[in-house]
Amino acid sequence: MLVFQNQEHPKLELAGLTVRVEDIDHTATQFDLTLVVSERVDRDGAARGLTATLTYAQDLFDEDTVRGFADRFTRLLEAVVADPDSPVGDLDILDADERGNLLDRTGGPAHPATTLPQLLTTAAAHNRTARR
Repeated sequence: MLVFQNQEHPKLELAGLTVRVEDIDHTATQFDLTLVVSERVDRDGAARGLTATLTYAQDLFDEDTVRGFADRFTRLLEAVVADPDSPVGDLDILDADERGNLLDRTGGPAHPATTLPQLLTTAAAHNRTARR
């Protein structure tokens, strides 16, 4: 679940009553994995960045696994900011160690890297040639 909280906090003003919004400590989640991203604003309403909180089902995930998800998501966001025109599919979410471990476990790439559009173009060209 991805939640983006970007709503203004309501202002309630009544004579003799002071109301303020309090952050709630999210220690439970309704979903297996939830990322809540919230805008931070100062007293004047000026944007002061974002905060993110991950909650997860502890019977499915451990802290190291979720930390890995967070690290990869952060890496993806940094790559998007560094090159906003780059297609998402071209962005690498693995760091060098993760990529090395993956290649070691799988014996390296079994075939050259390709994309679905490239596969479809190749198949269409092959079928067109085969029908002639």
